[in-house]
Amino acid sequence: MGRRTWTSVLSASLLFALGSCRHNPVGPVIEPGARNYIWTVDTLKTEFNDITGFWGASPTNIWAGGDGGTEADFLWHYDGTKWIPWYATYGGSKGLAYCSASAIFGFDSNGVWIGGQSFGDPGAGLCHWNGSRWGQYFNYNPEPDTFSFAMVTGIWGFRPDDIYACGVLGYSLTLVPQGTSSKGFLLHYDGSVWKEIAIADSGRQCGFIKMRGEDGQLYIQEYRGDGPGDSVVIAFYELDSGRLTRIYSNILGRMPSTVNFEFVGNELYFPFSNDVYTYSNGEFIKQMSINLPNWNYFLCGRSREDIFLSMADGLAHFNGTDYEYLYKWQLGQMILGGCALFDKEVFFPLYERATGTNMILHGRLTEEGESAPSKTIN
Repeated sequence: MGRRTWTSVLSASLLFALGSCRHNPVGPVIEPGARNYIWTVDTLKTEFNDITGFWGASPTNIWAGGDGGTEADFLWHYDGTKWIPWYATYGGSKGLAYCSASAIFGFDSNGVWIGGQSFGDPGAGLCHWNGSRWGQYFNYNPEPDTFSFAMVTGIWGFRPDDIYACGVLGYSLTLVPQGTSSKGFLLHYDGSVWKEIAIADSGRQCGFIKMRGEDGQLYIQEYRGDGPGDSVVIAFYELDSGRLTRIYSNILGRMPSTVNFEFVGNELYFPFSNDVYTYSNGEFIKQMSINLPNWNYFLCGRSREDIFLSMADGLAHFNGTDYEYLYKWQLGQMILGGCALFDKEVFFPLYERATGTNMILHGRLTEEGESAPSKTIN
């Protein structure tokens, strides 16, 4: 499976699942969550690129990137005032990231990893930002003669010396084994080197597409295109003592985006269609149901009383009691991707299907004397 094919799978089915929320510092919890935001939208001019990598250290230091575009505009940075295409602005004066940025994860402004496809090598690439330069490039392809395509799709870490990356290995078309065209992989970084710790072979068009970690446990989402009638299978795995254990699997037809997971505060929430669960001690525990007709099955939040919801026609909010739209867009044209949540500001990547345009929706809580009306969902 080629680069644009797997990128399309990720963006069309789970684009909004790939951003990282938890390690953006959010400060004191506001209960219930405020809704008095003023909204602005910035357009990122990068063609054939879906912003699936998204992470911020602060409202004045946010990274966004994807697996498409050009080497000049695949990676973007926000300094609190404007978004800039990183390499179109700085060239190689601050080091070179030799890979795309379909996944971004960081601990602070001096420790950020991006991952995607390597630019010069036939493999998946990872590169590190130390606060002033890009470096520590790593390329992964266990069998270059077998796998013509490799891409990092997710990065998550517990400490700077305990980081994981997952992704997809695609067979060369002449070497595709019967029933399998790609595999998922899992890597680990110990503060010195990246090493392979697992390769999955679960079925045709198999790939790991997202990771999150909670209480020292790593959870991985898998996409498989081997369901009945070319339907999609979504599975979740838990990494326990170096072994991957499947904790959930479901056939979802052609709508894999109805299953997802993301952080609300410090808890991982798993939306399975309209019901939302947490996971603890080997059991999924139902927390709430969201029966809204336009919900896109993505949520994230600062707390249970401050949850943001991606809708087909806008961004909505749950304050523990009721739902309201915070921002509206044209029905069916935009997909919400990822999030970066801070005390008084929030950021969401948006993708407009009709034009292939990437945008960043930025909300700022109003100060005294400002006003920002919202609309209640009927």
